[in-house]
Amino acid sequence: MASEGRTSLAVALAFALLATTAAGLATADPPDEPDHGVNETTFPALWSGDVDGNVSSGGDGDNDTVAMRQLANGTDVPFNAPPADVAAWNDGEIDEFPSTNRSVSIRPSGADTESGRFVRDAHATIFAVQPSTRARLSESSQPLYVDSDSTVLGTVDYRIELPEDDPNGSRQVYWSLEEHRFEETRLLVDGEEVATGGGSHTPEFSFEDLDAGSHTLALEANVSVRVKEHVRTEREVCEDEGNETTCETEVSHDYTYHDESV
Repeated sequence: MASEGRTSLAVALAFALLATTAAGLATADPPDEPDHGVNETTFPALWSGDVDGNVSSGGDGDNDTVAMRQLANGTDVPFNAPPADVAAWNDGEIDEFPSTNRSVSIRPSGADTESGRFVRDAHATIFAVQPSTRARLSESSQPLYVDSDSTVLGTVDYRIELPEDDPNGSRQVYWSLEEHRFEETRLLVDGEEVATGGGSHTPEFSFEDLDAGSHTLALEANVSVRVKEHVRTEREVCEDEGNETTCETEVSHDYTYHDESV
């Protein structure tokens, strides 16, 4: 299953990355209070790139904290380099990404999904690249700048949907799930595999020595499932013995295993 949520990025040398002023990847719905070890003064600045007035102004704090809340609500707060608190926040959020069972697939808004006969809503989505800076040059040009050595956080998930059992009549069909798992997750740069991992729900990859220029990142994952189809067939068999006919029901069981990889 190849992720359709590919990320185009430009790699900047250290001095170019340090010259950017955006605060990394912002969300349209900032949280109300600090978490994941981010202090109260730094916290508002991380969300200043959102719509003005969207940062919570409530809560206690010293003069520096209150002043930073007011500033972040009215303008974008520049940084000389991607702050370490962004990575701390992203790491904390990915650690809290919900676990699911085989009947539920959780994915970020806008994630592209792929489905087969049994595997449904499978996705592999890039959650964050760090350190990184989004340069909002214009409405149509907003490249993501990353360091040549960076970390990619991702989320992958899927659900399993079995056909309904048919317990009626002389031919009955029952479905059961034998096994399901992630076979592998992969990070690709410009279509070339640079790192692989196991079946983690929240994979983390690193790349090094990426050349300056424009590149495309992609996260891929393979999901495999084995499903058992049990067909129970009843057949009436009769024998004539003199003037009497004796009948009995014979039952046969057929098992078919269906393997699917998405």
